[in-house]
Amino acid sequence: MASHHFASALLIGVLVVVAATATADTMPHRKPGLWQITSTMQGGPMPSMTSKYCIDAATENALMHAGQSMARRNCESPVMHVSGNTAVINGTCKFGNMTSTSHTVITFSGADAYHGETHSHMSPAPQGMPPEMVTTMDARWMGPCSADMKPGDIVMGNGMRTHFNASMMHGSPEGRDH
Repeated sequence: MASHHFASALLIGVLVVVAATATADTMPHRKPGLWQITSTMQGGPMPSMTSKYCIDAATENALMHAGQSMARRNCESPVMHVSGNTAVINGTCKFGNMTSTSHTVITFSGADAYHGETHSHMSPAPQGMPPEMVTTMDARWMGPCSADMKPGDIVMGNGMRTHFNASMMHGSPEGRDH
């Protein structure tokens, strides 16, 4: 169970670091609506996870703001280069006594999909985790959010629901499962 929570936190962390480096002038924002994101951690203890995210402009902006805030607290300035439909991001972040160095490549397929691959080195690696990991994310826009979801809602592959808000990134109880 602890590895599931760590894996979920790691995936959110990858999303946050990506969001932290994004600005309106450099990387596209996600299209409003329902996004399905499949994440795979090669070398990690968890199988692929598919989640659905209901995004609107306010949620996207809050995610970027939270990511930027987290990056300012935990990371050296990430370096990002965007060329055409591809963004390359390199960064080093410290979480407690662990330092994570990552190299991420994100390729956008118009406004409806993107693929990201992150190579991470963690030192020291958390218990039960390898020091080297490759995380892939494949995201695609599914259409408008379903009637039972509101912007900020996340449905994990196991059916667990949560709601994103900036307080999630600060350890506040708001935004937890509902």
